[in-house]
Amino acid sequence: MTPNEQIESWFVMYGDDIYRFLVYFTGSTDVEDILQDTFVRAIRSFDTFRGESTPKTWLLKIARNLVVDQSRQHRFARTDAHAMDDWHSHEKPIEDLIVENDSVSRLMETLQALDEKYRSVLLLRCLHELSFKEISRLLGYNEITARSRFMRAKRQAETVLVHFRRMHSHEQIEESNRETV
Repeated sequence: MTPNEQIESWFVMYGDDIYRFLVYFTGSTDVEDILQDTFVRAIRSFDTFRGESTPKTWLLKIARNLVVDQSRQHRFARTDAHAMDDWHSHEKPIEDLIVENDSVSRLMETLQALDEKYRSVLLLRCLHELSFKEISRLLGYNEITARSRFMRAKRQAETVLVHFRRMHSHEQIEESNRETV
């Protein structure tokens, strides 16, 4: 199998996973260019793939590095416009979509509030179900550090979620007070 054919088969197998990782990692749904760049870079770098990690782990590392490189040049602006546009193409009632979008928005806000080093570990462990060994290889540190950062990421995410809940409950109280006036 040629490198192009191999990368093409990996795109079929892992493209959706890489896409989801990029959406959660960047906080943006506009990641198609980065996804494409990931596989273009994989083709160019195919001879460096030594098989010490899974192809998916290698591709996730390429994707992550591309985002880090791009974020050094400019910050990603989070847009929910694509999610709004997608509402018209769904068969679900708008109320269900609003609730789902609110949950997704809250998740995205939570992830974006985390330090990048914690967000990476949390996404790789929870979303992609990578082992700590794979995470340590992908991110370039030892397994103990990966475990430690995962635990810190969970604590930091819980703190952020508590903060969002408090803000949301205060907003509901204020809204209720306005309605009674």
